[in-house]
Amino acid sequence: MCDSENITTNFYQADFVAIAEIIKTNTNEKGKDFYAVDISIKELYKGISLKSINIGGFNGVQQWSSCDMKLIPRSKWLVFGYKDNDGKFSSGYCSMQRADDYNFIERKFSFILITLKKNSNNFGEKIPHNLPYLNYENYKTYSSEKTGKYCLFSVNLDSNLNIEKIIFYTDDTATAKKRLENELRKISFKDYVYKNNLNTAHGFFYIFEVYPYTPIAEPDLRLRGL
Repeated sequence: MCDSENITTNFYQADFVAIAEIIKTNTNEKGKDFYAVDISIKELYKGISLKSINIGGFNGVQQWSSCDMKLIPRSKWLVFGYKDNDGKFSSGYCSMQRADDYNFIERKFSFILITLKKNSNNFGEKIPHNLPYLNYENYKTYSSEKTGKYCLFSVNLDSNLNIEKIIFYTDDTATAKKRLENELRKISFKDYVYKNNLNTAHGFFYIFEVYPYTPIAEPDLRLRGL
């Protein structure tokens, strides 16, 4: 994924999320800048099960782009797919990540995906990309208080946009939780909701994924959502 390595960001935006095994790659049809790939779903986290998905770029033709990918049969990928107006799904270089390598396993991305899937019924309407900025500078210096590689927690606001509940899904110390809670209470959720004209009659629920404790926090840390 080239824009952000934040799993939650991509999960909220996508219409389809799954671990998929590559079965067969096809060549581009004439005049098309995408090609079909046959897949086998190993784990479905969001959307409907697909047997094929369009991948942006070129394969098997005398053209190329900077977003071309080498999709090897039997390799497994985390795929974020997006449905177009014709009901067809597509993905590509910025929406896929190898799911059978050390990095994916070591960073325990499957736990994030499972947590998002379990809580998907709590998500409200789709919201804009620019979620309130959570300043991770406040957390960078206390790695000794953290046992994992990231912090995963949800925030539930009531209809008046007051924080009703914060749930931590990762193993965080009391001190770490307190610092995160203090930062969350500084965010102006009301201004954000009013500015984007969101319907929060039934409250607002969002799962945050931050990497304040390690260098992998560096990509786009504005937590963007649904």
